[in-house]
Amino acid sequence: MGWRFEGRLVVAVHTKASPSNGEWQRFLNEAVHAGVDGSFRIFVVSHGGGPDGEQRRMLAEIVNKANPPPMVMLTNSKLIRALMFAFSFINRTAKVLGLDDADAAFDFLGLDAEQRDTAHRLRRELEVELGPTLKTPATFSAAPRH
Repeated sequence: MGWRFEGRLVVAVHTKASPSNGEWQRFLNEAVHAGVDGSFRIFVVSHGGGPDGEQRRMLAEIVNKANPPPMVMLTNSKLIRALMFAFSFINRTAKVLGLDDADAAFDFLGLDAEQRDTAHRLRRELEVELGPTLKTPATFSAAPRH
């Protein structure tokens, strides 16, 4: 998992794996320290991973105590989509869309042109940093080809 805070915009990218407890705690600590509230916008991209049950519980505790910001997660994972649907009952300003639906996400978040450019840039930077962990490993067969 990687993330960036820039102004009142938060961009996070999940790999195929769940974040470690240390990563998740650092992310939550930074969010609390930054004063994330309803004036922030959170843009999350998941390549299949996301917080585990205990990590979601920690997030719910924070969200229940605050004025949660609008959040959109882009993913093609059916499991993550289902978890986000459940999360939307805690944070009514949360939405889940397909991995390629960034424009719809930015519309939902109300991002202006500069914020959209920033979100695109931060997503690209994070995906480059996370690198090969985003992709499904190639499988090879020793079976002869015919």
